[in-house]
Amino acid sequence: MPHAHARLGQLVAIDGTLIDAVCSMTWADYSSTTKKAKIHLGFDINRGIPEKVHLTDGKGDEGPLVSRLLAPGQTGIMDRNYQCYRHFDLWQEQDLKFVCRIKAGTIKACLETYPVPGRAAWCSMMP
Repeated sequence: MPHAHARLGQLVAIDGTLIDAVCSMTWADYSSTTKKAKIHLGFDINRGIPEKVHLTDGKGDEGPLVSRLLAPGQTGIMDRNYQCYRHFDLWQEQDLKFVCRIKAGTIKACLETYPVPGRAAWCSMMP
């Protein structure tokens, strides 16, 4: 990946997932009947390995962890659960680059357009 697409830079997939916790993990608050923890992971796509991991209680918000999982010079790739304009502004102030899938109901304004190569051109770029 890094050799074939060096122009994309360092890509980091960012996501969180819930894991079941044992009863003694009293800090892993999720509900009155269930204990869960949440793992927040920064996965280095270029090298194919996890790079950074943070553990929170199950109710832990994922957005604030992005600035801990992403470093300047990297580009974070996130799903729509990370969509928060306050966080987007903060990450830009911190000089963090990111791509985030946005929710369907989001009001959008196109600022620029770029031509997209046809399938044959795209396939020829792949190794």
